[in-house]
Amino acid sequence: MDSGEEAAVCFQSYVDSGDLAPSDVPVQLAYPECGLAEAWWSYYDGMTDAEFTATVTAAHDCFQALVDEGALEDWQMPFDVIAPDCYGGTSPYAIDDDDARFEALDEYSTCAFG
Repeated sequence: MDSGEEAAVCFQSYVDSGDLAPSDVPVQLAYPECGLAEAWWSYYDGMTDAEFTATVTAAHDCFQALVDEGALEDWQMPFDVIAPDCYGGTSPYAIDDDDARFEALDEYSTCAFG
């Protein structure tokens, strides 16, 4: 599939047919209205730091609202949106060097989870 939108529709069709449990759908695709499906599906490809920050911040607010209303458990919050401030305005996915990218993701994780 070429897009997160297509993937979300595909997963939903399997849920609707009973071939897939709703809990088996990646949360990013189960709630495309949160704006993360496309970015997540493409591994945040081509996003500037500012675009990434805006995307994960808006998605955080949307997913947090779902948690607050009881539609999701807090542990179901997508990893990338748990604590957008912990990125410091920089997208780790835009880092070309694998070691540096993994280090940035480790720093995010440490910040987000203490």
